[in-house]
Amino acid sequence: MKDASMDTTKQAALRAGLTRGSSGRRGKGKVVVLLLTVGAVIGSVAWWLNAKGAEDPERAVSGGTSVVRRGDLVVTVTEGGNLRARKSTDILNKVEGTSTIIELVPEGTQVQPGDVLVKLDAADLQEKLISEDAQLQTLKASYLAAEEALAIQLSTRESELKKAELNETFAKMDFEKYRDGDWPQQKKTAESEIKVAEQELVQAQNRLKYTIDLEKDGIVTREELESDKLSVTRAEIDNEKAKESLRLLEQYDYPKQMAKLKSDWDEAIAERERVQRRQDSEVAQKEADRTAKKANFEIQDARVKKLREQIAYTTVTAPQAGMIVYWTPGNRWSDQRPPEVGGTVRHRQTLMTLPDVSRMEIDVKIHESQIDRVAAGQPATIKIDAFPERTYTGTVTPEIGVMADSQRWFNPDVKVYNVVVGIDQTTEGLKPGMSAQVEIVCNVIRDKLLVPVTGVHVLRGQTAAIVKKGNALEIRRVKVGATNDKDVIIEEGLAEGEMVMLYEPDVMPTIPWEEPRKEAQDVPAAADNVSAPAAPAAQGMNGNAPEGSSSRQEKAGGEPGAGAASQPAGEARAPRANRRPRNASPRADGGAP
Repeated sequence: MKDASMDTTKQAALRAGLTRGSSGRRGKGKVVVLLLTVGAVIGSVAWWLNAKGAEDPERAVSGGTSVVRRGDLVVTVTEGGNLRARKSTDILNKVEGTSTIIELVPEGTQVQPGDVLVKLDAADLQEKLISEDAQLQTLKASYLAAEEALAIQLSTRESELKKAELNETFAKMDFEKYRDGDWPQQKKTAESEIKVAEQELVQAQNRLKYTIDLEKDGIVTREELESDKLSVTRAEIDNEKAKESLRLLEQYDYPKQMAKLKSDWDEAIAERERVQRRQDSEVAQKEADRTAKKANFEIQDARVKKLREQIAYTTVTAPQAGMIVYWTPGNRWSDQRPPEVGGTVRHRQTLMTLPDVSRMEIDVKIHESQIDRVAAGQPATIKIDAFPERTYTGTVTPEIGVMADSQRWFNPDVKVYNVVVGIDQTTEGLKPGMSAQVEIVCNVIRDKLLVPVTGVHVLRGQTAAIVKKGNALEIRRVKVGATNDKDVIIEEGLAEGEMVMLYEPDVMPTIPWEEPRKEAQDVPAAADNVSAPAAPAAQGMNGNAPEGSSSRQEKAGGEPGAGAASQPAGEARAPRANRRPRNASPRADGGAP
């Protein structure tokens, strides 16, 4: 029984070793742990098979074989996963702060665009809106008054500037008029008066001289003479007065008037500049006041609009058609819970999702020992647990290689990676969260020699096959290649059409690379030794039997290595746990029944 467990464990070790070898070398410690676990399971199965063989000796001695065939090896990875929509629309809470749910559509409901999904309590927002809207009206009136005041000030500035510019123009005209008009005329008038006075003086002097002559002749009287003298004196005075007037005009009146008019002109210019600055300042103040009040109004207006928007957000409607799926936290330690009536929600919290169930994908978690087999674009076969009669095809998406965070909480030593497989067909009728089995075709190796994985054994540290030639058995060293859970590629050692044993027979042929050992004499001892079930034994990677087990040839009473490399298959054999019962059909997967 112990040997049976050992042999079965060898096959399990080979399968485990080939599988791990095809996906890359791992740490030896992990390999040993894996082999020990697999060996324990296979050993238990071997014990059960031995018990079945004891009940049916004819079935127990029947052998299982398989033909070495040429074909394609399909390397697959099979894992379970959950359906999810390829495209989903998250429904978020857009109300700031915390809100209370007062209405909630049931999960699983089919909704149409515009249907109400969630209603949040808006009482506080409504009350705040009334207060804020009243303040908005006050600020609006203040802003409009500032606008009107600015318009008035702009008009005033324009009028005052025009008035100042007109005064400046008039002052300039007065200055130029006096300089180029009034003064030349006054000067000419004064000069003309001087000329008239001089002529009158000459006339008076001539007349006096004539009168003096006449008075000597007694023609005129003394009074007439005195009168002419007075006329000369008056003409002299007038002449002096005219000259003095011109002197006064030139020396005093003209400079004075010119200075006054020039000063008036300069003052008009300065006044125009003062008016401009004063009016600009007034306008700037009005504009600043208008800007400040406008800003206050706009801030308050935005606040009121936001409140109205927040109130509108308290009624959440469906943006598209779909089925309601409540949001659930990613781990059990999250303080966030699925939505419920009476519950509170935070700003930007996801309430639910609307998945597009017409196009779905599967989230699969692949163990680290197999993740390097999986690549984007690989085909897959999908079976939905809820619809076992349906088969879908899929493709591995580029979303691959991200370590699954959820597994770290439960078992940090087990590392799995997220792989997403998109379903090629339309998926109407399927729902997110359904369980599925995904078989990813990682590789197809064409035109290779194949045997079932149970047809390859580890004998004395070497990979070998037990070839059946007629009634004889031959142990042959083989070189294996890639494998899956059913078949293994034979690179060297076997030919197409040859027959290999799917188990190790009770009486083994000579192992060519084993040193001969002396046969045991007591043949029945083998039967006695295996009559009782033994605990499953694990075998190491080197293929050596556990300590305490002897050669099965010694147990059978024969010399180890006796006979040729071939041994008749029809000789009597002691009961073994891994033998194939008679009249039993080969397993569908190519392994031993």
